[in-house]
Amino acid sequence: SKLWERVLLSKNYAEALAQIDKELEFWPQIVKHKCKQRLTKMTQYIIRMRRLRLKPRPTLERVHKKVEVRESRREVKAEKAA
Repeated sequence: SKLWERVLLSKNYAEALAQIDKELEFWPQIVKHKCKQRLTKMTQYIIRMRRLRLKPRPTLERVHKKVEVRESRREVKAEKAA
């Protein structure tokens, strides 16, 4: 009574495309095409994420705005006092 079956695709992109063709042999061409497009999108996403992970990114440091304002006020007051 199962209408759908989950099939693990190969890690190799070309093999996965061939596997989709084989599994969806009797399905409409548009469904096969959509599956292949989804696979391509996921593969490109994984490649892009790998590339971003390898590239060194600058570490961001937060600015303590409250402290900066407080320090500037103290400096102004010290200037007036001196």
